[in-house]
Amino acid sequence: WSLAEMTAFFGTQYMQFEARRLWADLGFQSGLRAIEVTRISDDQVVDPELSDKSVFDVEIIGKNDKKRTVLIPNKLMLRLFAYKNSAKRLAQISKYEPYLEVLQKHSDVLAYETKHGRPLFINKKGTRISKNSVINIISKSRAELRQKGNLILEEPHFHGSRATYATRIIKAMLAMEMPLGFIKWKVMGLLGHNSWDTTLQYYVNMARSVTYGEKLDLWISEIYKDVEERLINEKKELKERIEKSTTEREIEVINVNQ
Repeated sequence: WSLAEMTAFFGTQYMQFEARRLWADLGFQSGLRAIEVTRISDDQVVDPELSDKSVFDVEIIGKNDKKRTVLIPNKLMLRLFAYKNSAKRLAQISKYEPYLEVLQKHSDVLAYETKHGRPLFINKKGTRISKNSVINIISKSRAELRQKGNLILEEPHFHGSRATYATRIIKAMLAMEMPLGFIKWKVMGLLGHNSWDTTLQYYVNMARSVTYGEKLDLWISEIYKDVEERLINEKKELKERIEKSTTEREIEVINVNQ
């Protein structure tokens, strides 16, 4: 997504509701798929003011039921916590337990709810929001802009927010002079990919070539300055584990030879 596309999207009347803005930002700032947004449980959202963390680990169940940990920047967690405790959301979540009670004991729906836990995002009926609700924030905003003669959102889609996230975090890590091997390893984990495929390579190529505007550069910096220390520490820890493992193997070889 370009800065112009994001500005138009977040500027629509439809996107002035905080829940919808959070859905979008979970894609742009943490790389979540639409279905993964619906699966965030409310017990994963904590008060960041009670912690000195600059970034928070949140475990989600992604594609093919694969678990992974995503990074939630401090400011985004603060907004998620405020939403979790908002009067509107509390009124809606009060209907969730009664909804579970009327489900058939061995139904697929009850099994799904039990597996994913009490959802953070809930609809008026007191049930978990759908994947389409998340995806449709783009089409709804597109329709609003079209009425005004603005066709800027003809191409972008929700999954593109995840691609935008990948490109940005790779760009941020390249700027930190992280080695490409570490970048590949980390991005695979954050996005939930099993292998480094052509899609991920495309993100690297895009990150190397794209030039953001000054405003977007500042926005990226604001998001990832909290993540930067975490990534640097992870790189250091990984390097130390590799060095330790290498040393241990060398000692084993020496002992065998003796």
